[in-house]
Amino acid sequence: MIEELKKKNLVEKDFSVLAKNTREIANYYRLLFQIQKAKEYANKSLSFANKSGDPSELLFSKLTLANIYFTDEHPDTALVITENSASLLNLITEKKERSFATAYYYLIKGIMLNANYKIDSSIIYFDKGIALANKQSDDPEDIKLLCSLYSGKALPLVKKRKKDEAVKLTIQAVKLAENFNEEINLMLVYFKYGSILGKNEDDIKYLLKAGEIAQRLELKGMQGEIYDHTGSNYYDKGEFKLAYKYANESVQLKKKYTPVNSYIQSLGNFSQALIKLDSLDRAEEIIRETIKLQDISILTYDNFSSLVQLSEVLHLRGRYEEQREIINIAEKLAETSKIEDCIITFQQQKMNYYQATGNYEGAFTLLNKITLYYDSIAEIKSHQKLEELNIQYETEKKDNEIILLNAQQEISNTKLSRQRIAIISSSALAILFGITGFALFKRIQLKRKTDLKIEKLERLNEIQQLRTNIALDMHDDIGASLSSIRLYSEVVKTQAEEKLPEAGKMLKKISENAKEIVENMSDIVWAINPKYDEIKNLQSRMRSFATDLCAANNIIPDFIWDETAQLDIPMEKRRNIYLIFKEAVNNAVKYAECKKIIIRLKEQQNILMLEVSDDGKGFVVESSGEESMINQGNGLKNMKFRAKEINGNVEIISKIGEGTSVIFKMHIT
Repeated sequence: MIEELKKKNLVEKDFSVLAKNTREIANYYRLLFQIQKAKEYANKSLSFANKSGDPSELLFSKLTLANIYFTDEHPDTALVITENSASLLNLITEKKERSFATAYYYLIKGIMLNANYKIDSSIIYFDKGIALANKQSDDPEDIKLLCSLYSGKALPLVKKRKKDEAVKLTIQAVKLAENFNEEINLMLVYFKYGSILGKNEDDIKYLLKAGEIAQRLELKGMQGEIYDHTGSNYYDKGEFKLAYKYANESVQLKKKYTPVNSYIQSLGNFSQALIKLDSLDRAEEIIRETIKLQDISILTYDNFSSLVQLSEVLHLRGRYEEQREIINIAEKLAETSKIEDCIITFQQQKMNYYQATGNYEGAFTLLNKITLYYDSIAEIKSHQKLEELNIQYETEKKDNEIILLNAQQEISNTKLSRQRIAIISSSALAILFGITGFALFKRIQLKRKTDLKIEKLERLNEIQQLRTNIALDMHDDIGASLSSIRLYSEVVKTQAEEKLPEAGKMLKKISENAKEIVENMSDIVWAINPKYDEIKNLQSRMRSFATDLCAANNIIPDFIWDETAQLDIPMEKRRNIYLIFKEAVNNAVKYAECKKIIIRLKEQQNILMLEVSDDGKGFVVESSGEESMINQGNGLKNMKFRAKEINGNVEIISKIGEGTSVIFKMHIT
């Protein structure tokens, strides 16, 4: 299929057709899990779509790129690319074409919102897409779209625990796909249906059907993904030998045909099956192999499960001291990463260790900490667990001491006088009342602290809600008006160019200005909205901007940063950093005549550093570093002004023939 499309492209002259063919190649590479190839052809498709001037082709090419980033496990970037393509819908004039494009946009946005855990919003967009889709059409593209919308909506419904509704939707998708009988679509629908059914008797049947199609089409990576889910479903049914069989096959396929993150996921399922089959040696070997493939210098949810599994295996093998070492390492990483639920999970692991080694007092202390944590952040009622462990602590004393304790009690009873018994009883009661009073006092203190935190959070929420409302109003009202101005000026320009050339030029200028204002307003809306304060959202927007701009100019962008970084950047600082970045990338694209741009973003020792480097022609930086740049129109003054506003600085390093680097640094306070 790929080779046929490549041959067609060699003789094709129509840029719209070239964009479509190249997009199909990119999608096929995505299904093969050849992500770099998929990105390469998606960017080529964007370039052809830009040249065609067809907003539909440009929209579909952007959404294809979003899908590839989603497959590459960058759902936040995928969502940004998707949202940035929305304005193209206003430029599609033909009614049927616009309706299809809008429904397809809703599909992709629903998928990306679900991947970013915005479940309710995801369902809303799937519903919008289903309402727009042509349910009476025999057109293959309409049928594929409707199948995808039905099966797509099923995924967030499962997360909402509405499994019956999800199954009904997926059955509709299966019926449509079987009537249409296009193999790739059928494979994907069978795969989703089998995954959603879970413990249903038909789940394995549909997963195996999907696996057969993947094998026939030689989509080895996809086959590995399907077998991974098949093994997982067998595991949930308690059929651990079959779970092992398919998990093992998945590991072999994914190791060869998919990115390392996907392979790591299958290793986790494989080791879990081995644990259930008591193959603890092999399970430990697989888990340690998984950890080697992961970067555990910073704890993430991906490597979190591997450390938990290793702790579990060591516990089952009675190697409690080794288990304790793993728990201690993991606890330190969890505290550094500030992932609170990971910290609590490892405390639970340590509690199990204490119980196994007979340290019930240590286990009881840890359960108190865990209880207070859940009490303070989610008001989870864990009093029952606390009471159970308290009873266990009091009653599960060493078995070999029980007889001795009973004998000592008998002796004590004969020696103690009534007076001594009364004193002991009074003392015990006094201690009990003292402990109760102290616990009550601590409880009141904790409640006061919690009330103050809640009050502070409520004030913060009011400010954030105000920022959100302003962002939405600007996006909905001003954005729509500017898009309309641009669209109308384009239409009038087309009609007036032949008769009134000067009017055509003026209208072109109006359209360009409106486009520039829309883009600038998009940056302002993004900066104001509090949901984008995390550094990962800054990274996503940078990636989206640079990818689009570089694709249109045949430049390769390379992004070097930590995707798991945990850092909040306030609104004003985030906006200025992004505008400095845009200025630097624009300058490189316009003036450097470069083939590659490298973008680095990192935080080290409380300093945030952004570097934009190119391999272009370079220039002579004068002693001030300023006059030369201003003469070239590169806007150093603008970048320096923005850096100064947020207590940062910008440095330019350039050499003739060796390229240019723009380096921004700022202290994080």
